[in-house]
Amino acid sequence: MMKINNVFIAYTSGYPVKFGAANTKAEFLAKGLILHGHHVTFVNRFYGSDNVLMSDGEKDGISFVSFPNKKNKLITLIANFNKLRVYLKSIYKPNCKNVVYVGGGDFLLTVIMIFVAKASHYKVAFIFEEWMAGMDLPLIKKLSSYMHSHYLGYLCDYILPISEYLIEQSGRFKKPLLKVPVCADFSTQPVKIDLTEKPYLLYCAGVGYQKALDFVIDTFCKLNTNYKNVDLHLILSGDSSLIQSYKYKIANLPNCNNIFVFEKLPYSQLWFEYRHARALLIPLFTDKITDIARFSQKIAEYLSSGRPVISTEVGEIKHYFCDKSNMLISAPNDIDGFVECMTYTITNAIKVEEIGLNGYLFGRDNFDFRVVSKKLSEFLLLEN
Repeated sequence: MMKINNVFIAYTSGYPVKFGAANTKAEFLAKGLILHGHHVTFVNRFYGSDNVLMSDGEKDGISFVSFPNKKNKLITLIANFNKLRVYLKSIYKPNCKNVVYVGGGDFLLTVIMIFVAKASHYKVAFIFEEWMAGMDLPLIKKLSSYMHSHYLGYLCDYILPISEYLIEQSGRFKKPLLKVPVCADFSTQPVKIDLTEKPYLLYCAGVGYQKALDFVIDTFCKLNTNYKNVDLHLILSGDSSLIQSYKYKIANLPNCNNIFVFEKLPYSQLWFEYRHARALLIPLFTDKITDIARFSQKIAEYLSSGRPVISTEVGEIKHYFCDKSNMLISAPNDIDGFVECMTYTITNAIKVEEIGLNGYLFGRDNFDFRVVSKKLSEFLLLEN
């Protein structure tokens, strides 16, 4: 079987030092592709890397490279595009199918990446994960985002949308297409939690998702008026000053003793928190194009823990999940409905365990990185 030489350009940022959803998904895809005998390289984002980051190396079989920062952005870009041209030629494998992956970012820079890749005889796959044209951005960035969403796919050989919404938007490109959803590692079997212990609900996100964070706090406060023996664990990342402002806000709530904020948890502790929560929360909203067009990596992580997930019927949720079967789902923007789902996890503990297991099994069959990467590998080898 022919092998694939996979090169992700500017999709990861500061890999393997920095943590983020794109880095996590790319790493899962890479591990799966490597299991199938393919080679994977990450070329980190193009504005150059701080001197505290590793410049190149290998992790778990994944080669990675970070080009230097020249302090001046324009000089950095010019230098790094030339380095990219030389680097792509150096790692080109004549006996393999050579594929470059590009994702979000500045339209013009991505176009240059594509032309550099094609000049080096690589096929190009567009990882289509955001409807950037719908985002609320400054005018110049909005123009770039519009071009990115509407026209970038014409320049690529393959389109890899993450959602049904983006599949619909991809029809104009008339290119080979494969839906590549979120992915995680489902190799660890769920654990049975002690239902006699004090239950807690958990929400993990960047503090910048303020609408969702406020929604979670508001719904929990409403739940807590009737169920006082329940806690909320908030695992937050991002702007430390904003996190501090939320801590201050929570400290002034009447049920402040039931809400705990965690920051910078090591992975082992984060995983423990996931696997022992009564339920994991991820509200989505119909007025946010990111929630409609995107499919959150967090959902795959949640499902892999085996714990039940509470969400809202927005975006991809309706295409994969059924209420009280493999997820608890409320109507969008419905505080009372979300509180009902929370309440259900407290009053129907045995049934909720079944929902969590069903979610895990569904995720294992559809979102395990081995399954997703196998489909991607087969797709690329079948297409010209």
